[in-house]
Amino acid sequence: PTPGIATPGTIAIDTSTSSATTPRRTEPVRAETDEARRAQDRSDLQRQTEEASRRAADALREGVRHATGNGVPVDHARALPLLETAAAAGRVEAMNWLGRLYAGGLGVTQDFAVARDWFLRAAKAGDTPSMAQLGQMYQRGQGVAQDYLTAREWFQRAADNGNIESIYGLGLLHYRGQGVAQDIAKAREFFERAAQAGHVQSMLNLAIAHKNGQGGPVDINKTIQWYETAAAADNPSAMNSLGVIYHNGEGIAKDPVKARSWYEKAIAGGNTLAVVNLAQLFNLNRGAGIPADPKRSATLLLTALKANNDVATQEFAGNLAKFSRQTRTEVKRELQRLGHYKGVVNDVWDAPSKVAVEAYRATAK
Repeated sequence: PTPGIATPGTIAIDTSTSSATTPRRTEPVRAETDEARRAQDRSDLQRQTEEASRRAADALREGVRHATGNGVPVDHARALPLLETAAAAGRVEAMNWLGRLYAGGLGVTQDFAVARDWFLRAAKAGDTPSMAQLGQMYQRGQGVAQDYLTAREWFQRAADNGNIESIYGLGLLHYRGQGVAQDIAKAREFFERAAQAGHVQSMLNLAIAHKNGQGGPVDINKTIQWYETAAAADNPSAMNSLGVIYHNGEGIAKDPVKARSWYEKAIAGGNTLAVVNLAQLFNLNRGAGIPADPKRSATLLLTALKANNDVATQEFAGNLAKFSRQTRTEVKRELQRLGHYKGVVNDVWDAPSKVAVEAYRATAK
């Protein structure tokens, strides 16, 4: 047979050496192609992940900006979907913000149950502020059944991470005996820790505890110290309390001048109880440096009444019996000047006087 030409029943074999070829190596080429494809897939996935992370970060930043009014008007409704986008991408800060919006009814209908769910998601992801929020919700029974034991657990977890509000929360639970045996001394320890870290309400609680001897001996110096520390943090309640201490001479000598100074600072801070207290100071004070001023006392009383202060309301309901005849006369004179009182201006607190007061309160409202 002719070389290289197949005949029936034979297999053609090319025996020429000049045309010999190397067998094809298909398997290694396929492996290299698969590896390149996998590398490309990894690169695409990384790029997509980075893009998703960037979008989530942008959504969180813009959501917080609109929620806080940072460079834009506060707009909680606009912040909500942005924060939801960030939360869906796992941003725990966004989850915490959503809990706060739902708890406060900001840009959305108030819903404590939804707020609790967001806080729980964030807390499980390690967000300390959300742990503190959960402690408060269980303490108050917001969105959940009131449960002091669970409140304590969440407060403790957050406090272990240094959360000041939770340290204060543990103090309250021990002070009230909620979820734990009542222990005022232990409560003071928690308040002390929180106060040392700048927690103002803890400062006020410590001042009261030292003043009343709760959980330890009475110590008016520490009371004044903590009130002054809170006052330095611009707390009007502490300023008013200092005024009361110097006004009444509680554990120290009376000092009407200091009392007036603290009352006026508290009033500047919006404390309406200090208005009533200053009215009392000007009513019949015989202390050095502050002469009685019935007219000033009357003006202050009406100012406190206009602000709907409970103590002022009670004083008027009691016919201003705790105030001097001169002060009562000046109150009627001022009501007459304002057009509410038409009768004789004297110290007798009669029916027309009460009608005038109600007319004054109505115009204030």
